[in-house]
Amino acid sequence: NPAFARSANAARELFSPARTVFRDVAVLDLFDKDIGTAAIVDAIDEFLSRETDLNDLLVYYCGHGSFLKDRTYFLTLHGTRLGRESTTGLKLRDLRHDLEHHLVDKRLYVVLDCCFSGEAVKEFQFDATGAGRLVEGQVYDAMPATGWAVLTASSASMPAIAPKGEDLTMFTGAITSVLSDTSDGNPSRLTLSDLIAEANQVIRRKHGLKAVTPQCHVPRQDSGDVSRIPLFVRGIP
Repeated sequence: NPAFARSANAARELFSPARTVFRDVAVLDLFDKDIGTAAIVDAIDEFLSRETDLNDLLVYYCGHGSFLKDRTYFLTLHGTRLGRESTTGLKLRDLRHDLEHHLVDKRLYVVLDCCFSGEAVKEFQFDATGAGRLVEGQVYDAMPATGWAVLTASSASMPAIAPKGEDLTMFTGAITSVLSDTSDGNPSRLTLSDLIAEANQVIRRKHGLKAVTPQCHVPRQDSGDVSRIPLFVRGIP
């Protein structure tokens, strides 16, 4: 679907230093690369091994999400083959397990623009045993040292939509609309929670009964809720 490539290009701009609070940025672009699942994991592993100073990691995926016969959730890649999805699709459970040694001490934001993406949240559930459990009602005085958030284009039971005739997918189109809005006259900062809440409003207004609303999940909060950090800058021309 050409809307996927256009959405990936839009995401590169939306998540760039010009529109976020991030300044020292390193980018690994694997969109539609004709390499297998092991090579994808190797590339990410090598990237994170080189970029040891990264405190925040944002992962964006746009494409197809589906299920194996045993209900394991996977993402399709350039080389995913019909009937061989188990070995040629990217299983997020395996990706997380293989890369967790890089992720455990970072703030991680995963953005999934694909069908049934809410299903992926459980693959990022974090056992905080030995790492300091979240104390209910605790107030954090500073930015969380670690934490994971997952933004999904749909729930675990809903397909994501690339509306016919639209340049972008419904989800990436909505966050583009939110972050590009200059009606207030001055740039303002948005958290992940703000972004999803406003994207929901955009989608409901534009698509009505056909709306598929995105979600924000925070499966790891042992040092605080990263969805409340102002990351994005809205209103940059």
